[in-house]
Amino acid sequence: MDPENTSSWNSFLNNDENAFELIKKLSEEGYLDAQYLLGCYYDKGIGTEGNKEKAFETYEAAAKRGHNEAQYRLGLLYELGEGVDKNELEAFKLIEQLAEQEYVDAQYQLGYYYDNGIGTDVDKEKAFETYGTAVEKGHNGAQYNLINLLYEMGDGVNNERKAFRLIKELAGQEHLNAQYLLGYYYDKGIGTEVNKEKAFETYGAAAEEGHIEAQYNLSLLYELINKDEKKAFKLLNKLAKNEYLDAQFLLGYYYYKGIGTRINKDWAFGCYEMVIENRNRSINSQYNLSLLYRLGKGVRLANDLERALYWPNEQAENKYGITLYKLAQYYIKTNLKYKAFEYYKESAEYGNLNAQFNLATCHFFGIGTEVNKEKAFVLYKMVAERGHNEGQYNLGLLYELGEGVEKDEEKSFKIIKKLDKKGYLDAQYRLGYYYEKGIGTEIDKEKALEQYKIAAENGSVKAIKNIDDLISNND
Repeated sequence: MDPENTSSWNSFLNNDENAFELIKKLSEEGYLDAQYLLGCYYDKGIGTEGNKEKAFETYEAAAKRGHNEAQYRLGLLYELGEGVDKNELEAFKLIEQLAEQEYVDAQYQLGYYYDNGIGTDVDKEKAFETYGTAVEKGHNGAQYNLINLLYEMGDGVNNERKAFRLIKELAGQEHLNAQYLLGYYYDKGIGTEVNKEKAFETYGAAAEEGHIEAQYNLSLLYELINKDEKKAFKLLNKLAKNEYLDAQFLLGYYYYKGIGTRINKDWAFGCYEMVIENRNRSINSQYNLSLLYRLGKGVRLANDLERALYWPNEQAENKYGITLYKLAQYYIKTNLKYKAFEYYKESAEYGNLNAQFNLATCHFFGIGTEVNKEKAFVLYKMVAERGHNEGQYNLGLLYELGEGVEKDEEKSFKIIKKLDKKGYLDAQYRLGYYYEKGIGTEIDKEKALEQYKIAAENGSVKAIKNIDDLISNND
């Protein structure tokens, strides 16, 4: 019984302000469901102030008495570090136990843990298997993630076709993101033939339910297919007011060219400037804005040449790089890893340092692409040479472990020692570990202890543990 999904409980809460006190009383009298519900009330702040610590305590008490939903929520609190110290291993353990009892939400969550390496190593095959188990029981979220995983694992055309069949089935159940994705598959010809009319139809279904990306893509198809430029303009205008970056930029273009509206250089200028003010700098927007300044069209202060000349002189790294990187970060958060990989790759080609680093990480762990540790090494080396500390650190680890490159502990030691001098915390700890174990250097327990102390003073928990171990072993 879940207070967020059970209409009778919602009705009860709406009609009785004393619901919390009643549930608390029932919980104290030993009613198991009430104990779980009390945890939910503390967790969500229903009838009381939100209190994650008390939520944790009550979930834990109910879980120990065998309440599956309480155990599931307890696992989530451990995962997120809410009401308790973050402990992904404990979260994984609790969720795995529940999944073995065929609790469907736990089966989905376990797939997510395998998919993302939460409390365990990344294991796409196990993620695929556990998502599949949840899908068989009708879990829509698992089906959606399974589709993304299919596309990400990428056995070519066959997997694309399978992904298309699954997304079509899920879209038929009015799953909003699936409706959008089905439109995208039709639009781009993923797993099926390109069909702009069907893309238009499915984007439209998702757009009516408020899906922003579907609304944007729909506006493009209005112009391309239906030749209804006014409708396209109307949709873009609505999205631009909601600060959707691509729509703001395209709306500026529509005003500039008079697509679906009258030519209005003032408004075109305003739209391009809005993009920049949102700190999502597209080089196209910067160029067009400076052009308007130069031409003096629609700009009252056209003689402000300094401002007009500013945008094109920015470094090439900003040429889409930052915007593409932010898009990749967005897709990581929304778990569309294959799209994140594509945007990291494109941003990296424009020289964006963080994108190059994250692209290396994608290749190393197989995020949105196949595992390729050799490519990861090349990219980590590239960003390390550009002064990226974490890239240098990871490069040192690859040399230490011989992954993606021939093992070279001495080279690893030199890299880590250099980073230590820059005050990089992980390197401070790692250098101590190298001295302790004799990796790339002679064993030197005194130097190891000295390094661990420096790292511990800077907040390294691992260093504190290793100090205790070193001292204990020397007693």
